[in-house]
Amino acid sequence: MPWSKSDLPTSAKNLTDKQKEIFIRVANSMLEDGMSEERAIRGGLSRAKEMTEKSKLIDAFESFLEKHFGGSEKEYEPQVDVTKALDEEQRMALFVVLEPDTYDLHNDTYSAEEVWKACNNFNQHSMKANLFHRIETEDMKFVQSFISPSDFSLDDGRTIKKGTWLAWAYFPETDVGQKLWKGVKDGKFNGLSIQARAIVEEIE
Repeated sequence: MPWSKSDLPTSAKNLTDKQKEIFIRVANSMLEDGMSEERAIRGGLSRAKEMTEKSKLIDAFESFLEKHFGGSEKEYEPQVDVTKALDEEQRMALFVVLEPDTYDLHNDTYSAEEVWKACNNFNQHSMKANLFHRIETEDMKFVQSFISPSDFSLDDGRTIKKGTWLAWAYFPETDVGQKLWKGVKDGKFNGLSIQARAIVEEIE
């Protein structure tokens, strides 16, 4: 049976209104694909709870930014110099992931060869987005991840160095995707973290 807000299985009746909307959309879609009611209910409940956890995580992070930086209306310089280009219609942003031979906030630097290795490893084995190192998400998708073959300039006048790891990210029109996209446009989300292990070498 297709479910609606007025006709829900018992296990879904205590969900929030937002969770019910997600449950109905997912569960009914699974039914249309020929799955059993029991499996559709389990899938709908799982997706509703998962999306709620993601939304809570985004809301908590936005509250943190509001508390410490005064929100998007206050102008401030980001701690990390990040270049991003926005495509308003296609909901895509271009980020600098790693720049070779440049010191980061931790006073670490990466050679062009190591940046190249990291990019290729990511492209071959991951290409997945993760929110704040805590939860994998489909609400941000990597469209392209590549090494700049030469120096070039962006429209805002910034120069991208040859050997820089760049990534195009797409933000779908989901509830969490919309919040992330808004955060990118507002400047709240202005960088990517590689979340990787590394062998550290002291440089004299």
